[in-house]
Amino acid sequence: MNDTPQNAPLPGNRPIGNDKAILVVIEFDSELLHRIWGEGGVASWNSFVGRLFDHNITPPAWDAGNEPMPICVSLDFNHLRMPHYHLDGINLVFCWLEKSNFTGASLKNAKLGSCPNALFNGARLHGCEFFGDISGCDFTEATGLDVAKFELAVYEPNNFPVGLPPGVLAICKPFALPPPENPRLPRNPMEPTYSQGPLQCSASINFVPTGE
Repeated sequence: MNDTPQNAPLPGNRPIGNDKAILVVIEFDSELLHRIWGEGGVASWNSFVGRLFDHNITPPAWDAGNEPMPICVSLDFNHLRMPHYHLDGINLVFCWLEKSNFTGASLKNAKLGSCPNALFNGARLHGCEFFGDISGCDFTEATGLDVAKFELAVYEPNNFPVGLPPGVLAICKPFALPPPENPRLPRNPMEPTYSQGPLQCSASINFVPTGE
């Protein structure tokens, strides 16, 4: 990703009739995380996500009446498999983590996005922050639950997370927003619905040598 100035205009961010704008969604699956994490671990991944956030590419958000960025990145990491990985401090808050497997992983001080039906059996969750849907998650024998942060976690009343102590479960909100028709499409928290459906395309990242 290029380090362009944060306020530099980007091509294509113009209304297309009736004050509508094009929003192109570039979708990545969990292979992106494995590749970047493999190159430099948690620090490398967090740096990449931080740059996406700084340039307002993920998550896409804009004030009512303003135009969205022309391109946004969707991180659809459903069925992510990272059991027994050391992921302390990783930032996955903007990722869709449905049915991911973090069995036995170390997720101390991590930030996790919606992860319905994910596995955290035996995981180390000291200081881990949960944002979004934890319906059906399995926390059996996970440690650090008493100091993990669930204030922004929600769950469906008919799909309780398993293995949470009663005091921790009481912190979570016993309801969740209905899942999007296509969970891979991002939502703008300032606009309940798109005025025009976003275009979708697939993309790939190529790691190339730099310098001489």
